[in-house]
Amino acid sequence: MAIPTGPPLTPEQIALLPHDDMGPALMGIVWVLTVVAAAFLAARVWCKTHFSGTIWWDDIVLIGSFVCLLIQVCITSHLVSLGYGRHIWDFPMENFPKFTLPVAVRAVFSITALAWSKTAFGITLLRLTSGWMKRVVWFIIISVNIALGISALLFFVQCKPIAAAWDFTIEGECLDNQILYKYNVFSGTWGAAMDFALALLPWQMLAKLQMRRKEKIGVGLAMSMGVVAGIAAIVKTVNLDKLHNSQDLYETIPLFIWDTVEAAVTIVAASIPVLRVLIRDVRSTLAKSGRSRTGVSSRTTGGRTKLSHIGMSNLSKADRASKFQPMDSRSDKSILYETQIDVQSPASREDQDGRIVRTDTVMIEFDGRKERADLEKGQGRR
Repeated sequence: MAIPTGPPLTPEQIALLPHDDMGPALMGIVWVLTVVAAAFLAARVWCKTHFSGTIWWDDIVLIGSFVCLLIQVCITSHLVSLGYGRHIWDFPMENFPKFTLPVAVRAVFSITALAWSKTAFGITLLRLTSGWMKRVVWFIIISVNIALGISALLFFVQCKPIAAAWDFTIEGECLDNQILYKYNVFSGTWGAAMDFALALLPWQMLAKLQMRRKEKIGVGLAMSMGVVAGIAAIVKTVNLDKLHNSQDLYETIPLFIWDTVEAAVTIVAASIPVLRVLIRDVRSTLAKSGRSRTGVSSRTTGGRTKLSHIGMSNLSKADRASKFQPMDSRSDKSILYETQIDVQSPASREDQDGRIVRTDTVMIEFDGRKERADLEKGQGRR
């Protein structure tokens, strides 16, 4: 942030200048974004714990990202209480020494929130990819954390002594402000590019899956919401020059808004694919409720056979549990394919060459989705 310089303005000159105060609007925007991100993250965590009873590393990292976002917004609120949101001529200059360090700390938490939210989605993709795609995801995760991590540290290592970076009463040697600006532009651009890369990778995975076209598009769009975060990152990067070169604090407000937008949208984008499980469950419940009201029976109708009456009487409870476990909600892999169910009667396990094998294809319904199961019943020669 550039240090205000120049001769003080006279009261007459100040009276002719604009006296906008964006502080309240800034507070409203960043807190609404935080609440929205919290709602999506809470729904994601609920889905994971409800459907699988546990959360995984991608959830933990995303929760850490949200904590950083929350701290960032709390610091923003503190800065507004010091007078941030006004033009420099309306800013209480006695608060300026208290202002610079919180701005730097806020930047650290903002950058960490961005890095961890992207990392969380990358960890999710690691569970779904293999081969060269897995290596690409690892490259994205590592490069994003290095690029953004350096950006977070630069402010605190730019001066000797270190305190000279935020205490303007201390004399010291500091890096050229343009070096910081150019590197932050690079890291912001790199983060945006990686957002787009993470959004495109799911489409490559979906191309290899046997799914209905409509379902592919739905899943692809759900896992590609990072494009919005990439757009926010571009807008934020464009506004970086205000932080490094402007002497009016008022002009840096768009940067404070857009870095919050980027973090919040990335958290939301990482949560949306998991929420498909919740949406599917709600739709299934509504569909079942509708069928029960219309008197549709679960017994054999129209040539369909109730699954529990076929090949299940001789299966142990363990066998039944293993055959009919719900889709694994611990990872987003459950979004990308349909459950495969293979039910065999005990006789079919003893099928040998020379015996006659009959295969029946039965349509079953699970969580509102129709799936196929091959039921093989072995019959001995007569």
